[in-house]
This record gives sequence, C-alpha cells and structure tokens, in this order.
Amino acid sequence: MAKNKFIEVINKELGLRDSKHAEIAAGIVLNTLQERLTEDQAERIEADLPKELKPMWSRGLTDKLLSLWRGPEKMTKGQFYDRIQNRAHLASRAETEHLTRGVFKALKRQLPQEQGEDVATQLPRDLKNLWNAS
Repeated sequence: MAKNKFIEVINKELGLRDSKHAEIAAGIVLNTLQERLTEDQAERIEADLPKELKPMWSRGLTDKLLSLWRGPEKMTKGQFYDRIQNRAHLASRAETEHLTRGVFKALKRQLPQEQGEDVATQLPRDLKNLWNAS
C-alpha cells in the first residue's frame, strides 16, 4: 500500500478530509507505538513497510541508540493514550482512542500477519486488545 492509500485508510477511519492532518496524526501514533516496542521489533516493522511509508516510521540514529540503551518504554493503555492525546492536542479520550484505532488498522494492513502478532506480544493486555481489535 502506498503512502497515499495508507493516509486514505486513516482519513476514512477518522472521518477526516485533510490528508495532512491524517499524516501528522499517524506520525504521532506511530512514534508512540515505537516507544513501546523493542528496537528490534521496530526495525522489523520498518523493513516490512513500503518505501513510501518508511519515513513516517523511521527514527534518527540518536533515537534508535536511546531505544537500544533503555529498551521499550512500559506504558499502560491509559499512559499510551495520554501521550498521544498530549502530542496531538486532542480534546477527549474518545478522540484519542478513535485516532489510535484508525492508525493501528492502517498499519496492520501493511504488515504480514506474523509481524502483527509479534507486535501484540510486546504490548500489555489492554493495548494488545486494542491492537487486535483494530
């Protein structure tokens, strides 16, 4: 799936009309998800993404080194949502959940099934349920 199709899926899921807003929102959710995953898992996801989507997922060398050094950040679903809500300047938890589900759904369409299952194994139960339901 090309980047424009990925953004189109998010636009459709979220009911947005502005592709730039969908791209920014996707970047926020993807960045937060990366913080929750091991660097190895993040690199496997990046390898499975189409070339056009890699820039949305990839991080700089400093961020990768920090991730290797500190490991994945442990967060509950509430903490995960708080981080997204603050970064995206969303007004409500419902908007945050809706955004997260839409981006998760679009990302899962990009990944082989086993890769999606690997992501789920790294998430706490409440986030895993959200990932699986998306």
